[in-house]
Amino acid sequence: MPRAKGQSHAPPAKHRARHVQSPPARSTSRGHGMNRQRSASPRRPNHPANWGRSLTRTSSPTPNRERESSQCSDERSQSPFDQEDDIIDEPILDHRNPTYMDVYRAIMMDLHRTKMCGWGYNYSGTPVASIKAHTHFWCRQFRFVSIFDAIEFGVAFWGNEDAIETSEDMKSFRDVPCEKHKLYLRMFTSLLEAVPCLEGCADDFRKSTNGIDYHARSARGDDIGSIKFDGMQYIEEFRTKEGLLICYSTRNSKTLHGFKDTATARMLCPVSSLAVFDENPEYFKRKVREGSHRFTHKNLCVFLYGAEYTPSEVDKGFLQGDFILFRHLFMGRRNTRIDMANEGRGGCKPIAEINKMDRVTPENIAYVCVLARFILNDQREWHLDDRDFKGQDFYDLIVNSFKDNEDWGGKTLKWWNFQIFGMIDDKENSDEAEEDNEWAQMSQSRGQCCR
Repeated sequence: MPRAKGQSHAPPAKHRARHVQSPPARSTSRGHGMNRQRSASPRRPNHPANWGRSLTRTSSPTPNRERESSQCSDERSQSPFDQEDDIIDEPILDHRNPTYMDVYRAIMMDLHRTKMCGWGYNYSGTPVASIKAHTHFWCRQFRFVSIFDAIEFGVAFWGNEDAIETSEDMKSFRDVPCEKHKLYLRMFTSLLEAVPCLEGCADDFRKSTNGIDYHARSARGDDIGSIKFDGMQYIEEFRTKEGLLICYSTRNSKTLHGFKDTATARMLCPVSSLAVFDENPEYFKRKVREGSHRFTHKNLCVFLYGAEYTPSEVDKGFLQGDFILFRHLFMGRRNTRIDMANEGRGGCKPIAEINKMDRVTPENIAYVCVLARFILNDQREWHLDDRDFKGQDFYDLIVNSFKDNEDWGGKTLKWWNFQIFGMIDDKENSDEAEEDNEWAQMSQSRGQCCR
């Protein structure tokens, strides 16, 4: 439509909303220092690698010139050490912990970034990286507990000498067993010992419980993935008295494990019912699937034994079976006795080396036994319980077996320490090791010849 003479052209209504106010013009002054106008937006927080440096103050982006000049004159009269102390002691975000300000802000900002990225973290050499590495080891070192409860209890009672007695009088912790309270304090104290700078911001550590729980669960998922398929190679072939060969088929999927596959069924079978199983494996498996034979965590499975089970010697070979995949999990697949096909180059460090393990604990053994029990059953996804089998109770029974029989428990731990780390604690085993040491025998013979 032609517009009338002298009428200004206006954009249509639907395009008017798109017009945005133009930004203010920049200052054209060419001065230096404070004469030039700068943007008032604060600087981004330092990268975790620069945590040793002083962070940008957040008080005022454009300070008063007179105040700044007076501060500069005062700083000239001070020594460099006095100036450094002023920088460290000046609060940035939190006035409660002035000595941890730089580290506190860096940790909080770094945790915020990891939260926005789904708790993924790829940096190394930072406090948050230490938190991630230590919480990765929590599930392998402590029993299966709620991470949220452990952090909540640790923050509330850490540093309190009467923490257990005080918690018993509080309504929120009254129903929790005393042993679990002690475990919570051990977990939280181990975290503060691994990352000492967290002591200054322990009160705000509740904000990262989701991240700690995420990394603990991801560590368990990594462990299951490392033994889910390779662990099946530890199932040895067995031939029954009737000549039936029982071996594991590597093509079976996870849902065909349990009492659907003969090899995994024999590993899960209680040692007290093993003779019945070997007589007719198919009949035994069908009875278990139908529910006629029901087994719980209180039954001793075959995979827990490293020697042939004898009713008169229940402790013989207990918790020494090859399918307790301790070496494979903590020392890496390259340090195992079986030959892994298609082995690639390089690889990550073993879990024991990363966490500086130097001995085996009952909790480590119980954790591996729970994972081994899981990869043998037919569950598609991880779950602590399996029908009548309760994983937490199974874990506790294994740990308590070391406490109930200290003589057997001490010998079993010595056996594991020798198998994994080559440690010899008693004189009897050390004498046997010296007899097998051909280098020591050669040195001894040389000494006798020189006399």
